[in-house]
Amino acid sequence: MGFSSEWETVYKENKQLSVWPWSHLVSLAHRYGNLHEGMRVLEIGCGAGANIPFFISVGADYYGVEGSGTMAKRLNEKFGGGGHLFVLRKEISPKPLYGTASLT
Repeated sequence: MGFSSEWETVYKENKQLSVWPWSHLVSLAHRYGNLHEGMRVLEIGCGAGANIPFFISVGADYYGVEGSGTMAKRLNEKFGGGGHLFVLRKEISPKPLYGTASLT
């Protein structure tokens, strides 16, 4: 399953509804996330960027992957410039993962 072009239309027309961080995400991050300045966060499918302000507020280096070119550009313009945010426009295709992986 890849990125749905319907979302590109929603974002171009500013019809997205998510503008606040998900309360479950905030709760889980505080409970289990070991939040600290300089921590790295990777969000796959960051959409309208509702979670970005939360992660920036704790000093995280935020990396997002978003299928919408419109939204990736908008998020980089809105939140970029501080050196702690990078949103990449990329369509993700499911591929089998073999072996081990590390994000550190």
